[in-house]
Amino acid sequence: MNPTPADYEVIDTRLATIEHPRARAAFERFLLQFIGDHNRFTVLDAARLAWQWEMRVGVATVLEVGKQDWVRFPMPGTLTEWSVDGGMVDPDALPLVLDGVEYHVLYDTVTVNEDTTGTVTWYPEVQPLELPPDTPGYDDFAGHVADRERIMLGHRWHAAMNLEWSADTGDAYSKLEIEGSTRTLLINTDHGDWDVGTSRRTCVS
Repeated sequence: MNPTPADYEVIDTRLATIEHPRARAAFERFLLQFIGDHNRFTVLDAARLAWQWEMRVGVATVLEVGKQDWVRFPMPGTLTEWSVDGGMVDPDALPLVLDGVEYHVLYDTVTVNEDTTGTVTWYPEVQPLELPPDTPGYDDFAGHVADRERIMLGHRWHAAMNLEWSADTGDAYSKLEIEGSTRTLLINTDHGDWDVGTSRRTCVS
C-alpha cells in the first residue's frame, strides 16, 4: 500500500512534540538522512524506524552525536537476518517494530559465527528513483540542499508536499501552508548563512 499524506501527518505530529526548535531541526535532518541511508525500507517505514530509534537513544543524543555511525547506521534487522549474518540478538533487547515485525539493531547483537558475517547487505547502494518529467527540479535550492535531497523533494511534491522560498513567514524561519490536500513549507528568503536542510527552526501553521 502506498503511503498517503495522512501517514506523513503522523510523523509531523510526532515532530511537533519535540518542543525545542534546535532539537526539532536536528531530528528533521536526522530523519531525512536516516530515510536516505535505509533505502531497503520504504520512505514511510524508514521514518517510523527512525522515530523509534530516536526515542530509544534520546533527542539529546541525536542533537549531539547524530552524525556518528552508531547513531546514523544502527543496521535494523530481523532475528532471521541477524542469524544469517552470524549474529545472536540479546533476548532482553528492545526491538523496533514495523507492522508487528521486530527489528533489532547492531548494538543488540553479538557475533557467534564470523564465517557468515557480512552475508546480509544492510546498506545496498542504489540510485534514487527517476522523477517524472513534470517534477520541479528545485534548482533555486541548489547550494542549500544536496542533489539527492532535491530528488527526495521532487518525490514529496508528487505526494502533495512542496517547498518554496518566501518573504512572507513573519518572524519564523519557515511557515507551513495547507490548501486542500497540498502542504507547502515556505522557507524565509532572508536565510543568511543557515542551512535550509538543518535550520527549519520554527514552523507556523
